[in-house]
Amino acid sequence: MWRAPSNGNEVVPISATQDAADPDRFVFVLPSDTPPGVMAIEIECDDGEEGAQASDSQEWAALAVTKVVSGPAAADAAFTVHVDCIGAGSDGVDASDISVDFDADLQYGAAGGVHYVYSDHEASCTITEPVNGGATSVSIVQPVVDLDDNAAFTATVTNTFPAAAVVIQPTFTG
Repeated sequence: MWRAPSNGNEVVPISATQDAADPDRFVFVLPSDTPPGVMAIEIECDDGEEGAQASDSQEWAALAVTKVVSGPAAADAAFTVHVDCIGAGSDGVDASDISVDFDADLQYGAAGGVHYVYSDHEASCTITEPVNGGATSVSIVQPVVDLDDNAAFTATVTNTFPAAAVVIQPTFTG
């Protein structure tokens, strides 16, 4: 059993996996809308004979990357937003445990949407769009975001498609 209240709200993980090489280490995958802040983690283990308990807390920042599609994109349009983060160091975590540099490819369809990138340490993140779905222009508001602990950040990537040409044909009578 485990529970992870984040800023006073209970969070149910998508998964929790014990490390095969180090039984004292766990990897948690949280829902993408988990708010940034302080996560208090409490774990209770029962091996059938005796139980063990552990607790810890972790701060992290969240970067919400919003994809906006303006104009008529193809229904099967695909977009990839690349987030490349160069870390300034980790906070309370042995540097060998977590890489301070990381990147993520966020995939979007024609409807756009929001995806999140999380970090437990300060990092400067550069946002680019290598796959733009055939858009005629791309604008990125906040192309560089400096993350720090315990805060929410945003960036917006907008793809513009030209308006569809409308052909008007006269109708003749008689």
